[in-house]
Amino acid sequence: VSTQSTGHPRRRKANPDPQSADSFMVQLANLMTTLDSTQIQYVRCVKPNNLKEPAIIEANYVLTQLRYSGMLECVKIRLMGYSVRRGFNDFFQRYRILSPRTKNCQELVKAINIDQADLQMGKTKVFFRDKILTQLEEMRGMALKKYVIRIQVSYRAHAARKRYKKMKKSIPLIQSWLRMVSEKRLYKKLRKEKDEREKAERQQREEQERAERERRMKEDRERFEAEERERKLRAEREKQEQAEREKEEAARKIQEEKERKERAVSY
Repeated sequence: VSTQSTGHPRRRKANPDPQSADSFMVQLANLMTTLDSTQIQYVRCVKPNNLKEPAIIEANYVLTQLRYSGMLECVKIRLMGYSVRRGFNDFFQRYRILSPRTKNCQELVKAINIDQADLQMGKTKVFFRDKILTQLEEMRGMALKKYVIRIQVSYRAHAARKRYKKMKKSIPLIQSWLRMVSEKRLYKKLRKEKDEREKAERQQREEQERAERERRMKEDRERFEAEERERKLRAEREKQEQAEREKEEAARKIQEEKERKERAVSY
């Protein structure tokens, strides 16, 4: 390490790393290869306003930029020529639905019912004007709609058949359930009628038993009253007979006493 008059050490310059240089050259070569394989496209920017604020568009300012940049003339020139360009594979895959039996792009172009003067075949692309693009998109939309309707019909038919099979399979279960419900309702109705009938019969039987008990109690009461009356009558008769016997006994005693006196007098 060498020093200057200021006294500060001065560093020696290091030699560049050969590996880093080789890596940089490889990356640069890859970048150039990538750039060569791409298509150059120019992007023209249009300022919406001078305030540099979002969501603000000054129409006159934008139109002035388009006029002075030549964009309107470019658009007119583009519309006059074949402005739409599609690769064979892209064109065939997108519009094959218009003629499903075709096998390549050339057959598809011939099969499509469009003005061939507005369409040209290149080596790798198909060139056509904007009105042809509009026609192709409309035709493609109609074809897609037709296929969509066909798919919907098939799906709805499949769903309807599936639902019908499910309903047909569930019909015995529904019928058995309905029969079970109807039988259960009938059973409940008959059971209710039977309970009401048994209740009425029980009430009637209870009323009959109560009436029978009342009748028996009445008969027993009447029999008891009759027996009581008869007992009273018998007691009265016995009392009368007892009184008559006592009277007769008293009369007999009087008669005997009289006879005894008479015999005594006669002696």
